[in-house]
Order: sequence, then structure tokens, then C-alpha cells
Amino acid sequence: MSTHKVFTFMFSRRAPQGKSNQQSIASGDQGEGSGTIIRNHNRHYAALLLMLIGMTGCSAGSPRRVAEMKITEKLPELIGPATIYTTHVNGSIFDLGRGYAKSIVIDGSGVHVAPAITLQTMEIVVNDVHFERNKTALKSTGTIEFSSAMTEQQFNDYLGYRYPGRQLSTVFLNDGLVVSIPVVMWNMGTAGSLQGQLEAENGTEKIDFEARSAHVGGIPVPMSIVEKGLRDLNPIITIYGLPFQLKLRSAVVKDNFLQLSGNVVLPQGFLSNKNIKG
Repeated sequence: MSTHKVFTFMFSRRAPQGKSNQQSIASGDQGEGSGTIIRNHNRHYAALLLMLIGMTGCSAGSPRRVAEMKITEKLPELIGPATIYTTHVNGSIFDLGRGYAKSIVIDGSGVHVAPAITLQTMEIVVNDVHFERNKTALKSTGTIEFSSAMTEQQFNDYLGYRYPGRQLSTVFLNDGLVVSIPVVMWNMGTAGSLQGQLEAENGTEKIDFEARSAHVGGIPVPMSIVEKGLRDLNPIITIYGLPFQLKLRSAVVKDNFLQLSGNVVLPQGFLSNKNIKG
């Protein structure tokens, strides 16, 4: 049985067919609103990993390449539209035939994971994937690593979407960033700037801005003057819309990019047959 036939029933909407393990996405509608996108994440991510199952029975082409192509085809549906996705399945043919892949590496560029959240680059590495080919069941995975990068413009686009009317903007520095916010001094409105760093709320999808110094008109001022502008600012960004629980370890500005890294945690009960086949 081909991989395509095994998994067609899991999706009500099919991605375009392609001849390589790369797929370009010209457009896609993520929906409106800033709330968390509601999906059946357990089933979708299970389907993504289970593309490996039964692939050694494909009648044409390299089994590894067929599996990579099938996974890539589903990524816009599972994660969101992107400029391009690529997938690499790592493991010997012998191991794959026994139901084991050393890793599955998914790379994306221009990935739209949620309204106003675009990742310039994204990489997901699923390690030590064990599956039962004959029973169409996922047995276990090892660690799942996540990393991504956002440009300054992508970050500012998100701030404009999340904080309409606040007139927030940022400039990336080599070791942090400057956030410009409107402030009121002597009953007059003016622009203030805060220099600081981003800090991941460890174990969550949230990122805070930690201000270290404040300026108004280029003149250093006490932090208390700009405290009002900082209210309700944190978390300054939340990476939502991904089909898994993301636990960030770090969020740093480096080489003109906001670079994120962390781990993915599969929900309890994810490996059950109900979530895989239901």
C-alpha cells in the first residue's frame, strides 16, 4: 500500500502534488484575529511523523525521497503557508525498513505560522523516530528541537498587529534592541526609547522585553518616566499557531535577526491510537 493511500483519510484538504521534496507556496489564508489558532494538533503532528510508515512498500522512486515528498506536501496544511519547505529523512534503508528513522529534519523559509507571525527561517528536528509499519502506529520519538529566526521588519509587523495604536517600533542591535514608545512629559507627548534585551519565558512560547536604560530626545532619563509605556507590553511576543507545544530556551538578537531556540513537547496521550487514527 502506498504512503499516500495510508494517510489520505487523515486530511480533508490535500496539498498540491510535486515532483521534489521542495514546495513553494504562493498564498494561504491563516484566518483573522490574534487568538490562538485552534487545530487538532495531536492528530496533525502524528500524521506528519507517520508519513514514514509503510514507505518501503512504495512501488516507484526512492522510498526515502517518496517519504520526504509526502511530508513536505502536508506542511502548509499542518504549519502554515511558506515560501518553501524541505524535508530530509535520515536513516539507513535497513533501519527504515525495521521502523526506525534517526531523524526527520524539516526546514522552512518565509513560514506564516499565525496572523502577523512570519518566521524568516524555521527548523524542526525530530530525533529517534520509532514506528510500527505493519500496524500503522507511532511508538516513540526522542527529543524534538526547534529553531527559527525573524527579521526586524517581521518583528515590527507583529508589534503593529498586536498593539494597534501604540506606535511601537524596534531597531535591532548587535546585543539587543531599542524599543521606541510614546511618552508624556510636562503634559506634552513625545517619543521615548528603551534599550534592552529579549528574554524567553523559559518553558513557554512567550518572550519578554527587559529594559536596561531609557532616553527621551536622546537624553538619559529615569526608567520611571517611561514605565507607563511599558505597561501591558510583556510578553512582547508569543509564538503561537504551531501544531505542538513549544518550550523556548533562548531569544537573542544576533546578526540582525531575532533567533529563537527551544524544544517541542508532545502532549500526553499523543502516541495513542485514538489520536493517530481518530
